[in-house]
Amino acid sequence: MNKVIRGKRYNTETAKLVGTWEANEPENSDFWEKEELYQKRSGEFFLIGQGGAQTQYARFSMSGESKPGIELRPIEPEEASDWAEEHLTADEYEALFGPVAEDGSRGRITLTLLNSTIDTVRREAQRRKMNFNEYLEKLIAQQMKEDQK
Repeated sequence: MNKVIRGKRYNTETAKLVGTWEANEPENSDFWEKEELYQKRSGEFFLIGQGGAQTQYARFSMSGESKPGIELRPIEPEEASDWAEEHLTADEYEALFGPVAEDGSRGRITLTLLNSTIDTVRREAQRRKMNFNEYLEKLIAQQMKEDQK
């Protein structure tokens, strides 16, 4: 699927599929649902949901008849994190959002950066075999240490 929403392109061919959830098989059921979480190279997330005629993804014809439907929806990192907590394993979650302390002491923020900065940080994190959050946290800690000198 390839769609432009609010001036941004969302393409399943170029984004990374990071998780899938499916319920109420079989696929041709009115109650079947499937969601796929994708992450763009920029770090943005989007969700593709599809489902039968009796699901949140249903579409209605001009005559009012309910039919299966599909939807692509950009989502904020917090919503992606919540979705991942519910539908991914702990290891999959941590690979995407970074390590989680046993006592749950990590917090979340939304950070807006230039796309070029995000790409640079992502490449450097991959080069160092770290996830994005882990590397960014390390950079911030190093800067704070330097500032205290």
